[in-house]
Amino acid sequence: MGRAEGAVAGRLTDDVSIGLLATVFPEEAVEAAVDEAGAREERMRALPSKLMMYLAMALWLEPGMLLVADRGFPSYDLYTAAAATGAELLWRVSASFALPVKKRLADGTYLSELRGTKRTERVKVRVIEYSVADDDGVSEVFCLITTLLDPETAPALELARNYAERWSVEVLFKLVKVDLRTSGGVLRSGRPEGVRQELWALLCVYQALRTLITRAAVIAGADPARISFPPVLDAVKSSVRTAFSP
Repeated sequence: MGRAEGAVAGRLTDDVSIGLLATVFPEEAVEAAVDEAGAREERMRALPSKLMMYLAMALWLEPGMLLVADRGFPSYDLYTAAAATGAELLWRVSASFALPVKKRLADGTYLSELRGTKRTERVKVRVIEYSVADDDGVSEVFCLITTLLDPETAPALELARNYAERWSVEVLFKLVKVDLRTSGGVLRSGRPEGVRQELWALLCVYQALRTLITRAAVIAGADPARISFPPVLDAVKSSVRTAFSP
């Protein structure tokens, strides 16, 4: 991380973004792999071994994986590079992408091609377009492209549901940027090393509060997803102020 050329003094946060590569992977399987490898941490200050395992898994793609990405990522070069690993892709694209209909499929999706800057740069994709209806009306049109070309083995509804699962990470971003925001702003440092420290602190606070919510839910026999984050944050702030009052 560094300051971008021409950045305004004191606004290093304008040059900061957080991305997350996550996978749904059974925790018990990770723990078993750690124990089998004899890689359990020996010091309390060491990062948990399972955390390092998840980090390692995030560094590679291979056949059998499904990589889901939001519309800020797709490009011909990135899509083809990711597909070359053998992993399957399910990416949302913006309205700026030209996706001509090459073949209509029985489930309402269609085959198209993602184009690069050169005439020879073409890759076949399957396009899934849909809207979501709820009590507030009908949403905008979601447009997904995927390497999974066969609707029999990859039904459109299942892919749409898989993409929706990605949105759970947006809750984390919102809570970090809005609910954990202080009167001085989300981040206060004007130096890269200070920003890194503050980001890690925010994420640690978020994780600690989520752990508290989960433990409270287990005791109450409730679903942790039904417990709102902001009231818990307010309660913890009040408790901390009481504990450290002058």
